[in-house]
Amino acid sequence: MCKSKENTAIRVWNGAFCSDNISLPSGKQYTLYNIPFYYTGQLESFLQKTL
Repeated sequence: MCKSKENTAIRVWNGAFCSDNISLPSGKQYTLYNIPFYYTGQLESFLQKTL
């Protein structure tokens, strides 16, 4: 994320759906959306609503 121009990141994982506001040591901030594996079929819909 340090080199990215975006302020949103997505992680597909085996935990619960949640979002975290992350601050990097450089001062850059972004929102990390943690999406469970079973929601990957809905990822496009989630992105259209969120971004």
